[in-house]
Amino acid sequence: DWGKGVVLINGQNLGRHWFIGPQHYLYVPGPWLRRGENQIIVFEEHKSEEKLVFAENPDHGKTIDVYKLPFCTLL
Repeated sequence: DWGKGVVLINGQNLGRHWFIGPQHYLYVPGPWLRRGENQIIVFEEHKSEEKLVFAENPDHGKTIDVYKLPFCTLL
């Protein structure tokens, strides 16, 4: 239930979010995090849910096992 805006982690631009997509999740690279406290800034232009959800293994919906896909090679 977030609107439109950007997220910063410890001064690094993590990405934008917008309720119409395409982002539904933002990935935080491990090296961007510090031991102890980390600063998270969420700039929201429209509305906010007033909570952030962190997940170690988020459900991204339908996934595809790329190892089972047929590969095409150019000759």
